[in-house]
Amino acid sequence: MFGEELFKDEMSDEEREMKKILFENLQQQLIGYIERLSKTLNQPFDYYSSDELEKMNDETMRFGIVVDNLCKEMYECIENELLGPTVAGHNHSIAPYRSEGIEKAIEFGADMV
Repeated sequence: MFGEELFKDEMSDEEREMKKILFENLQQQLIGYIERLSKTLNQPFDYYSSDELEKMNDETMRFGIVVDNLCKEMYECIENELLGPTVAGHNHSIAPYRSEGIEKAIEFGADMV
């Protein structure tokens, strides 16, 4: 996405580098939280008390919300910072971001009760 040829006439090297750092920062945050979420979800739940499970459930929900927010931020970064209107006047767009994960998780959780 940050190759020298892509949008080479659209932004300076400094601006491209700044946007690359912003994108990579969001990407690293997303990876970190996905790994934390995955670690929590891969625990042997059979061995935990109900209090510990409740704490893990809360942690999972928090991580899920953070991951969703980071996905939204990355989407906005791509759409607004990287693919926004070009100098040549072309508009680039990507498919709309739809977050239904939290709603589906809550719905699934309600079905489990």
